[in-house]
Amino acid sequence: MTFHTKTAVGYDFDGYDDCPPTPQLAQVTIASLTLDPRFQARSGIDERTLKRYVGKLMMGFSPPPIEVALVEGKAFVIDGFHRVASLIQTGKTEVSISITEMTMGAALIRAGCANHDHGLPLSHKDLVRAHQMAVKGYIAEGRHLEGKRCVKSLRDISRDLKELGCVISHSGVRRTIQKYHPDLYRKHFSHDVPSGGGLPDKDRDLIDCASAALAACEAMVRGLPPEGKDRLTTELKDVLGRIDGDAPFTIPVQVTDPVYDCDEF
Repeated sequence: MTFHTKTAVGYDFDGYDDCPPTPQLAQVTIASLTLDPRFQARSGIDERTLKRYVGKLMMGFSPPPIEVALVEGKAFVIDGFHRVASLIQTGKTEVSISITEMTMGAALIRAGCANHDHGLPLSHKDLVRAHQMAVKGYIAEGRHLEGKRCVKSLRDISRDLKELGCVISHSGVRRTIQKYHPDLYRKHFSHDVPSGGGLPDKDRDLIDCASAALAACEAMVRGLPPEGKDRLTTELKDVLGRIDGDAPFTIPVQVTDPVYDCDEF
């Protein structure tokens, strides 16, 4: 497949290698692209988002370029599935893309990091899937290795992925490696004490869910303006204060009888 391209400006691909490939801008036919579910974090197309994008196209707006990975001669969409769907629905046959040649592992990392700070917010289920994609790509690239025999810690892997744009806890890294790379897990990580120590499974599940929620919160606020971040920081400090205090619940004093709209519920 051949693309007539020009160099893209303003894209940051730091972290892939010492000399990251330069993304190229191109105008191509939609039919020349490959829509592979392996690179889509969401479980499917959100109809409300699709309708919104279709409306914008019909009003004359042009979407930003679709992010595409050129892997062994195939052009895989790794960010922009809703934009592609809206273009197809409005009868368009061509699309602007930003395309970069990379390995399958690097493409999975990029796809897993997409939509953390733009587009339709990821649900918890989709966020877990995105994290899994990024971890699988990270391991496929051999980024978990230090030298020929040493393996990075779960926390180091988590920090690396965060620098690449995927905010995932070390517990999330553990679960993904245990599920998709059991041999690697048994050899290098099974002796580590899981987050939560010797707590019952139900308590560890609660800790993992809370950790995932915090990671999702961090990912979503990265695009907020400073005043939004300040407000959230204040609220998080209040939450931490309440958790540390762990005061017993007290029934508030009721001054007047409340009025309820019973017919509305």
